[in-house]
Order: sequence, then structure tokens, then C-alpha cells
Amino acid sequence: MLNLTKKDHVLCFGLNFNLNIQRRDKVKRVILILVLLFVASYVFAKVGGEDVVFKVGFGDVTFSHEKHVEMGFLCKVCHPDPYITKEKHKKVTMAEMNKGKSCGKCHNGKEAFTTKGNCKTCHVKK
Repeated sequence: MLNLTKKDHVLCFGLNFNLNIQRRDKVKRVILILVLLFVASYVFAKVGGEDVVFKVGFGDVTFSHEKHVEMGFLCKVCHPDPYITKEKHKKVTMAEMNKGKSCGKCHNGKEAFTTKGNCKTCHVKK
């Protein structure tokens, strides 16, 4: 058994108390760093990915993820239906889009501008 005097007892608990303060300060620093990293990743993150360019004869169509995300659309609005990925997406005709396929799912004149007669809104010749 350990025989501690009152003086030893105070020193022992004082040392323990100081160690707890040091640990607490380290934990606070780690939490602060994690919060800052999280905030920085949110601020600098590009939500939705890059622009997607569809090569078509009439003029290329560039789909901007950023513009759609800024308007408040969540990923699930387009993924997995009507789009999985650019590589897996099957080409559709304008007639099919006008019937609600692909971009026409939203670009129907009710939710967004219609695909009918608005060719130059999306198709750009270079």
C-alpha cells in the first residue's frame, strides 16, 4: 500500500488535474480543426460535378450541374432516372424529349422551359 502524506496527495491530484486540462485542450483543438476542415470542404466543394457536354449534330448541349444545384434541385431529381451517368445514358431524339424523356422530364413547359422550339437555349454551334 502506498503511504501518501497530505502534501503528496495534493501534488498527485494537482498533477492529475493539470493532465486533464492538457487533454481537454488537445480535444478542443482537434474538434476545432475538424470543424474548420468540414466548413472548408463545404465552401470549396463543387456540388453536382462538372459540366456534361453532349455532342450532337445541331449543336453541342452543355448540361450545367452547378446551375441546376443552385436552383435547388437535389441529385435524386435526375439520378438514377432519367440519368445514370453520361456514359450509360442512351441517346434520345428531340421527339422523345418532347414526350417527356431525358431532359424533357422537366423541360416540359410546366416545370421548366419546354424543349419544343427552344433549340438555341441548349444547342450551341461552335
